[in-house]
Amino acid sequence: MTAKASRKISGFLLLIFLAFFLLAARLFYLQILRGDSYLERSESNFIQERVIKHSRGKILDRDGLALADNRTAYDLYITFALLPDSRKNLRLLAQPINMPSKEVVDLDKKLRAMASANSNEKIILKSNLSIEQCKKVSEITRTKMIAGVEIERLDSSRCQVSLACLEFQSQAQTFNFLFELLGGKRSQLDELWQKAQKKSQGLARFKPSLLMADIGFDAYARIENAISLGTLAGVTVVPSQRRRYVYGDLATHVIGFVNQVSLADLQEKGALYRGGDYIGRTGLEATYESTLRGRDGIERVVVDAKGRRYDEAWEQALLGGERTMEPVAGESLKLSIDANLQRSVQELFSGKSGSVVVSEVGTGFILAMASFPGFNSNNLVSADNSKFFQTLLDDKAKPLRNKAVQDHYAPGSIYKPFVGIAGVNRRLITSSYRHYCSGTYQIHRTVWRCFKREGHGSIALVEALKVSCDSYFYELGHRLGLDALSDVTLLFGFGLKTEIPLLGETNGIVPTKEYYKKRLGYVAPGFVVNMAIGQGDLSVSPIQVAMAYGAIANGGTVYKPQIVKEITNDQGEVVRKFESTVRSSLSDSALRFDDVLQGLSFVTDPSGSAYSLRYRPEFSDIAKWLKDENIIVVGKTGTAQVVKLAKHVKHLYNLDEVPYEQRDHAWFVGVFPKEAPKIVVVVMVEHGGFGGSTSAPIAVRVMKSWYEKNKSTIVAAMR
Repeated sequence: MTAKASRKISGFLLLIFLAFFLLAARLFYLQILRGDSYLERSESNFIQERVIKHSRGKILDRDGLALADNRTAYDLYITFALLPDSRKNLRLLAQPINMPSKEVVDLDKKLRAMASANSNEKIILKSNLSIEQCKKVSEITRTKMIAGVEIERLDSSRCQVSLACLEFQSQAQTFNFLFELLGGKRSQLDELWQKAQKKSQGLARFKPSLLMADIGFDAYARIENAISLGTLAGVTVVPSQRRRYVYGDLATHVIGFVNQVSLADLQEKGALYRGGDYIGRTGLEATYESTLRGRDGIERVVVDAKGRRYDEAWEQALLGGERTMEPVAGESLKLSIDANLQRSVQELFSGKSGSVVVSEVGTGFILAMASFPGFNSNNLVSADNSKFFQTLLDDKAKPLRNKAVQDHYAPGSIYKPFVGIAGVNRRLITSSYRHYCSGTYQIHRTVWRCFKREGHGSIALVEALKVSCDSYFYELGHRLGLDALSDVTLLFGFGLKTEIPLLGETNGIVPTKEYYKKRLGYVAPGFVVNMAIGQGDLSVSPIQVAMAYGAIANGGTVYKPQIVKEITNDQGEVVRKFESTVRSSLSDSALRFDDVLQGLSFVTDPSGSAYSLRYRPEFSDIAKWLKDENIIVVGKTGTAQVVKLAKHVKHLYNLDEVPYEQRDHAWFVGVFPKEAPKIVVVVMVEHGGFGGSTSAPIAVRVMKSWYEKNKSTIVAAMR
């Protein structure tokens, strides 16, 4: 071996020796010189995983206006494993005074009972102790920071130790202290405490469990101060985000609401949620829960037995650098909803119960959707929402239901255009085909009456739609037959879910021969006659009507209704864009949808079913707008019977004389503008009576609101 190689080996061995020397020196320092100190600290510290709440994605209108966002809130958590252990502290105090274990257990039970009863009494732990014993007790209370221990000198050689029930640290004492800091009702806090304790069984005792959500800033400040003083071990307050519905009841059935996860939710989705988390329950909040929900972050911290956090250097030494996992914000939804139009819709609705839908003719996107009565979703976000929720459940008007999507009704006369389309499609009539209306239509011994008892005379499709002649459609429906009429009806999306991204959508009912055979065991000739004027078992939802009339306006294309236009990340970048989606299309060389629209354009003319909009004083604003802007309303009224009337009773009765629940439902469907249709407005007023005087004014005023915002675009398109 050369001298040079020998020097290299010697140097390498020297480095190894130095490394081992430094390691041995460090171990000597930690275990011998500072061993007692670190042992004491290790016995009294705990590693806590504190949740860093994520920010739920926002819900914005088409112009970027926030409809649902988040506000700062403060949630109170309890880690039951870190709560003061009164029995452990009693055992520490019992050592220098030779108190038997059984006495410790009995005393602990008595202390907790008195603390729970909020008793301010003192209990003598031991009397006639030596001064030396009292000094040892004093040393334990000081080093272990045990509050509520009082030492009283009896004479020069004797002393006694007493315990103040409300100060001696225990779970009951923590409860009492929290009650003082939070205020409110003791029974309410006790109920929340018991619920949190049930969720904190087994290893869950070592994880923070939500005690109370959204305690407010003042309570947060008081509790944080108490934690910093070491008087609230096991208690933490976590800043979080709470859902806020910016405009209260605006589009509440579309947006939906969130509230806290239940035990059933945790059992089903335990890996994704923890107690105190919020989950979408209805509307888009539920449909897009996985999109809107982000991911909580985690911060690992070291706290002492009093729940106080150690300094950063100590945490760094104990935990290393990977102490924090940052939260991930949820993605946001940008809707097709126009907030201003939505507000107009909700302000203009004049009935007790019903719905309104405004949709784009050429895309199927929803501009406004409202269900009545509504409610303020902010009242359901609160953990204490049971009374408000029960009020909504008990309301006979069913405010929790989105009636535009979840309910279905007989369509009445708004169905007649589809009967005409079916007749042309099946080559039974042309636009010029004429039927003589005598005021009745008869099959065998059964007679159906036109609403105009004296009849309309000879009438073609366009005029039949204009005057809403029942007899014309009785005859056409009978000639078509039940299945042929149902087949065309299904092409327009009736009887099928539209696949709108909202929960609980109804199919409605489009009766066929098979349907009646299953339901009744037979098929009567009159079933299709009733169906032809939108009665019988036929039932449709307002959203289906909007899409079907949109197809009439655009030439036969039925679109899927959509509400979300874009999904964006927390930086505002578009991660997904939604395009219009075609569900079905009715193309027929013999069919001219313009003829149908022409028939619907007389609705406010003399003999039209909404002519009252032109002359009644309460509609003067509508009449003025129609005249000043030379507007032609294209639409159809519908009055759907709720109860069957006697044959001699006319439809045109005084509403005030009829019980509310027996009044007809009132429909109006409008297509606007006539020259180049852009929107469809559907208004359904439950038990509203007459479509022409109840629903039509709402629809036309909604058209006016949309027109005023888009006038320049409309005028330019018509040039």
